[in-house]
Amino acid sequence: MIISSTKTAFSQFSEISSAPTAAANHVLTRKLRVLLLKPFQSIAAPLQAPPLGLLYIASSIREVLGDFAEIRIIDMKLHRMKPEKILSILEEYEPDVVGFSALNYEAYAGHQIAKHIKAYNPSIITVFGGPYALKNAPTILNDENIDWVFEGAADRSFPEALKRLAQNRTIDEQILGLSFRRDDGSVYTSTRQDQINDLDSLPPPAWDMVNLDAYAAEPNMAANLKGKRYAMLFTSRGCPYLCNYCHDIFSKKFVYHSVDYVIAEIERLYEQYGVDEFQIVDDIFNLHKPRLKAIMSEVQKRWPGKLKFTFPNGKRADIIDEEVVTAL
Repeated sequence: MIISSTKTAFSQFSEISSAPTAAANHVLTRKLRVLLLKPFQSIAAPLQAPPLGLLYIASSIREVLGDFAEIRIIDMKLHRMKPEKILSILEEYEPDVVGFSALNYEAYAGHQIAKHIKAYNPSIITVFGGPYALKNAPTILNDENIDWVFEGAADRSFPEALKRLAQNRTIDEQILGLSFRRDDGSVYTSTRQDQINDLDSLPPPAWDMVNLDAYAAEPNMAANLKGKRYAMLFTSRGCPYLCNYCHDIFSKKFVYHSVDYVIAEIERLYEQYGVDEFQIVDDIFNLHKPRLKAIMSEVQKRWPGKLKFTFPNGKRADIIDEEVVTAL
């Protein structure tokens, strides 16, 4: 599925603030074609889900670049597209930048895709992000087919880097979380990530860029309503616990959307997209008990008996108590 971007509005929330490196006196002069991918790598028991991270990134790019960016999202995982299939997409779309969001087990496919891209057109900028990229930039950039690596949250830093391209400005060390290959072939490795504390400043995910029915027809992480539309929610990011299996992409600092923001996103998905099952994929949804109770109270008030919630990885069992169970 290949879907071009269209402008969306979520007027009650403030526009995203670009990273602190943005310079107001530079104008956008170049329109960019940006391709965002989820690589496909075959596994024994595949599960599908809309690429929520890419949907957040797409929205942020729209906010920062507006008409100076055309965006496409292709979930190669959903369509079982092997790396070589990227060639026909490149021929049709001719992107300037291709970004991959990859888990560790998808890394090999991502590198193979980058190899095909550079063979087709070395000037296309290839970018890795997602859990695989975290604390792994030097290793990834050993692959000469990769140009940029973003560690941690890239909602602001990736659009800022694209903005610089659109302004014909140089990428440098000031963009938080960005490690990159310089023009002379040397590698800069970032030691700082962008910590986004005000999640409400981010635009909501670009749900218009995916076909929810296609995902509903596939095995997924937790949906109870088989064959019906569902959507994932990030209501918070980060977790203070130290579980050794966690990819830790959002750090150990717990930050969260306001109750109003969460309810507005549920309402948008329910009213505009026909979604009545929500998968909460926070690192730890139940850390802040008063917020959990407020969200669920408002859900009960507005949509009594109409919505379902599942938690593929969103709750910590040892801090669940009777109050939480009652609220849920």
